[in-house]
Amino acid sequence: MSLIEFCLKKPVLTAVAVLFFLIAGVWALFSIPIQLTPDVEKPQATIRTYWPGASPYEVEREIVSKQEDHLDNLPNLVRMTSQSLAGRGDITLEFDIGTDMNAVLPRISNELDQVPSYPANALKPTIILSGANSSPIVWSQLVALPGNTTPIRTYKLFAEDVIKPELEKIPGVSEARVYGGRDAQVQVRFDPDKLALYGISINQLVARIQAESVDLSAGFLSQGKREYTIRTLSRFRTPEQLGQMILRSGAGGTVYLRDVAEVGIGYDAQGSSVRGNYGPALILPVYREVGSNVLELTDAVSATIDRLNAGVLKNAGLRMQVISDPSYYINSAIDLVLQNIYLGGVLAILALYIFLGNLRSSLVVALSIPVS
Repeated sequence: MSLIEFCLKKPVLTAVAVLFFLIAGVWALFSIPIQLTPDVEKPQATIRTYWPGASPYEVEREIVSKQEDHLDNLPNLVRMTSQSLAGRGDITLEFDIGTDMNAVLPRISNELDQVPSYPANALKPTIILSGANSSPIVWSQLVALPGNTTPIRTYKLFAEDVIKPELEKIPGVSEARVYGGRDAQVQVRFDPDKLALYGISINQLVARIQAESVDLSAGFLSQGKREYTIRTLSRFRTPEQLGQMILRSGAGGTVYLRDVAEVGIGYDAQGSSVRGNYGPALILPVYREVGSNVLELTDAVSATIDRLNAGVLKNAGLRMQVISDPSYYINSAIDLVLQNIYLGGVLAILALYIFLGNLRSSLVVALSIPVS
């Protein structure tokens, strides 16, 4: 029995099958992630740890190696690679295709908690659900509004503290970065003549500042069923507090840092310069999680940027603009597919109409029935 004969003899079953495939197609249309090209990368996660001022060798020895010893036992782990840079260490974990990253994420966090110790001024590791070398999904720029004479390069800290967290709150965004600008820092400009007058060398000055500006653990205090962690908080919070630091005290009097140096907020030397469509700018790329819907993600990023432009950025004399995203190409491809579907449907209906007309004419001639 051919397929056509089966469908003619079982019309109800045929109708049910057609409706089933129609419902499945509509469900797939609205549930399958939409993107220009399919994901061919395996699920990845990156553990990033910052240690300001450390050399790549120190980062590798004190942080990355210790983390690798605990992360190599993760389930479905295919490959682990690491990169140690000045002040930062990255470990990229690659898992089998189909691994549920939401289930693996707590395991990664638990393994990192098992690392016995980190350097005193190292920051807490962050977990990013994307590869360290993956490509951004959206590029945007931050520029100054007309009338704002403050150099845009000084807004890097503002972008990291205000804009970056808002972008990373968007579902499907794994990370947002800030390129360009200059990092704010506390600068100590000392007077060599005053140091010589008080008999203080540069090495002594540096060592004193490093020893005083650090938070250290002082152990534990047990009281009944409770155990408290004790820390000594000696890190300076403002330039004025740093200026009050005692360099030397004795019979000759007390020498403060403010007596031999000027302490204030400054900016480091800019390593790179970024220009946008309208001159100097800061560039903010957004990275997506594997499997997220690209169109929904780009729409959410655009909506967040519009909200920021209408609020905090407008008050700061800034404006953020999207300069590149794949939504245009994806929508163009979808429109082309829909046009082909509509055209194919029309041609199919036309062919069916012609076929039925020819079939009717053939039956009329064969049966010699006059056409009414």
